[in-house]
Amino acid sequence: MKTKTILGISLAAVFAVSMIFAGSFSQADAINTNPKNKNAGGKHSPDFRITEVGYETLATSTLWMTVQGTAGGTVPDEAGDIHAYVWFFDEHAVAATSHDFDDTTPDVEPLEYHFHDITLDDAGCVDSITDVINDPTVTLDGDKITITGISGLGEQPSAGATAVLNVDSDRPKGAVCIVHVFDILAADD
Repeated sequence: MKTKTILGISLAAVFAVSMIFAGSFSQADAINTNPKNKNAGGKHSPDFRITEVGYETLATSTLWMTVQGTAGGTVPDEAGDIHAYVWFFDEHAVAATSHDFDDTTPDVEPLEYHFHDITLDDAGCVDSITDVINDPTVTLDGDKITITGISGLGEQPSAGATAVLNVDSDRPKGAVCIVHVFDILAADD
């Protein structure tokens, strides 16, 4: 795997949530209550209210998340925003993201949900994105979003989250950072 450092807006932005939650679920819980992140609380679309976070490993890994509404039913309507369904692991996060700008993911239409593997810095901004040779598949089906064909995970996610990210103009080089955390659910809840 090759790792790219993010210097500006990137598809990786959606994954900014992951680094904050990577250490432990209590970190994710702290972010959820931090007013700096403009937490939307219960006032967000049911498309982002998580009801289940799941994981299965066979030859490759499958991640899924169910929501009260329609998975992927809401896409960004503001320039530069990124919507994400995120699964947190010890050292990184995996996300299905939607945004209105091009990134390095081949064959993806604007606003179409697609896969990214990222790391975040301590401030919740995207630090790096890992290139994946065989991109996993993101499937939206009613209240469920599924990512299949992920190689090399080997561990269970600690939590799932839904979030909005955008460019933080107060940070050097316009880093992509979390601006809203809609919901967080521990993988074993």
